[in-house]
Amino acid sequence: MEFTLAGLTTTDCHQLVAINGTTEMAFVGETPWHHLGQQLPAGCSVAEMVKAAHMEWKIKRSRIRFAAAHGAADSQLHTITDQHVLFREDTKQPLGVVSDGYKIVQPAQVIEFFDNLVRSQGYELCTAGVLFGGKKFWALAKVADGAVVGNDRIGAYVLLTSSCDGSSATEGRFTAIRVVCNNTFTMATGGQAAAKISHRSKFNVAQMQQRMGLVKDSFAAYLEDARRLAAQRISDRDAAAIVRKLLRPTEVAAEEAKLEVADAAAVLARISGNATAMQAGDDTKTRAPKGEAEILALFRGHGHGAQLAGSQGTAWGLLNAVTEYVDHKAQAKSIDHRVDRAFFGSGDELKQSAMELLKAVAA
Repeated sequence: MEFTLAGLTTTDCHQLVAINGTTEMAFVGETPWHHLGQQLPAGCSVAEMVKAAHMEWKIKRSRIRFAAAHGAADSQLHTITDQHVLFREDTKQPLGVVSDGYKIVQPAQVIEFFDNLVRSQGYELCTAGVLFGGKKFWALAKVADGAVVGNDRIGAYVLLTSSCDGSSATEGRFTAIRVVCNNTFTMATGGQAAAKISHRSKFNVAQMQQRMGLVKDSFAAYLEDARRLAAQRISDRDAAAIVRKLLRPTEVAAEEAKLEVADAAAVLARISGNATAMQAGDDTKTRAPKGEAEILALFRGHGHGAQLAGSQGTAWGLLNAVTEYVDHKAQAKSIDHRVDRAFFGSGDELKQSAMELLKAVAA
């Protein structure tokens, strides 16, 4: 089978909807992500998850052909020999153009990767889905959970994702999710994938599983950080200064970005001082950055879980305010973009920056 370049279109507004009107996502337990997806019973099989998440289709590849002169009488098609188009077998929808050496990872493989871990390590396969019409797909398995303070619990998860549009490798990450609000955090890897396999290499299941077996150690470290943040008090004034620094990092001195100060009070004083200096500047700097007011409102009691012990007026509460804004409040083109941003890209980077900034305050 062959595709012409004319058939390659974008699907950014796909909105996670499958061809039969259901959502290309499935889950076990609490309903995630704005009540999307098909709910499955606990202990469901890998095959049941694949089917419910609409991930049973396969990625196919084809050579690309094009007409040298559009609309000309000579309609002879020419072939690009070193590039292929990837497309969905079920809908024939094109997904991306890749080199002839590109190694495909099928959607079902992302879920099947967890099969051995679920059976041998006691992991719980809990969520899987397709984004952007099939260009990216992912699965999430729960490993453990723990309390930050009182009933404020977070769970440790392994997230595996792959793509077929050339945008990303096959990646495994350690992720924490706060139960009360489904806020997502990347754990203990500085925002980087714990394991990554290029699409120029064959997907090595054993290698990926070995690397992802370290998630419990990462979760223990993350839980310790979260508890330290929950013990660090932050005033409204300091919270506003931290959010301003987070959203406009280039407007403070470069040497201040590292926050190489051991004393939390000194860190807050520096941040607050920088915020005051910015407010004395020109009008473009005094104008509040986008998202600032909403993050501060979430911190001051309007966020999910903001009234829990350990959240009110603390660094942990501010981190969750930033995270809730990114995951659930910030403007997004579609649900696909919102889910993608929660785990990757600029949204994940902002949450990682907030974590590092607040850890410096609580050190």
